[in-house]
Amino acid sequence: MTCVQNPATGREVELAEVHAAAKPKRVVVVGGGVAGLEAARMAAARGHRVVLFEQAAELGGQVLLAARAPARAEYAGIVRFLVAQIGKLAVNVRLAVEATASAVLAERPDAVIVATGSHPYIPPVPGCDGKHVVTDRDVLRGEATVGASVVVVDDVHTQEALSTAELLLEQGKRVEVISPLFYVGQDIGVTSIAPLYRRLFTRGVVLTPGTELRAVEGSTVVVANVYSGVERHIESVDTVVLAAGSRSTDSLYRTLKGQVPELYAAGDCVAPRGVHQAILDGTRVARAI
Repeated sequence: MTCVQNPATGREVELAEVHAAAKPKRVVVVGGGVAGLEAARMAAARGHRVVLFEQAAELGGQVLLAARAPARAEYAGIVRFLVAQIGKLAVNVRLAVEATASAVLAERPDAVIVATGSHPYIPPVPGCDGKHVVTDRDVLRGEATVGASVVVVDDVHTQEALSTAELLLEQGKRVEVISPLFYVGQDIGVTSIAPLYRRLFTRGVVLTPGTELRAVEGSTVVVANVYSGVERHIESVDTVVLAAGSRSTDSLYRTLKGQVPELYAAGDCVAPRGVHQAILDGTRVARAI
């Protein structure tokens, strides 16, 4: 048994008790997603003096993006809780600040926790550099111009692609989602996928499993059956949305190696995973300081 928001659930022997730090330290946390927020919260709760850098103008990271999708607004509650807690614990939060190595070192930290998240992966498929090819993050942020006919490429198999598809369907778009697996969204939990499928099919989605992206040729999307290799051309496509996963943004962590007394990484900076693992990472590294 586990809980997305409470990492101690099911790990009570390891995490139920919070011990005060033997020696208060100056801790710098880089990244205001849920891994960084939990790390800052736990470090401050243990008595450390914590500074949190966040490049964006608000805290929350990718969880705020997830909360923008239909039927997922409750995800924002995770961020609201953590932000409220670091406020109570007097964490020094600096928004809209790029935490370069020099900026971090200028704080003279005893320990640094890097939780800089991840960036979207763009597969090396011909045509994926086209202007009408965007990522699911672009769509959820509202930064992408999306036309009437859309192909969503699901290479993540969790809720990212289908939640993005649902948002586009609500906007009146025609959406086909392709996936190489046996069914689209194969890694979504059994309690979530049935109501999600119901909403998607009610709005007219086309789900095409067993299919991979081969190329984007202007308004034509070339796909192929993963078993037979037979290609199909999807014509008159205005926008292609890639949900192809992420890669760790860890350059700051690598730069700071050997330059600070204690250095830790948490969340997607270690490896792109889900919310639960990010929060677990955050609490574990903060308890190690």
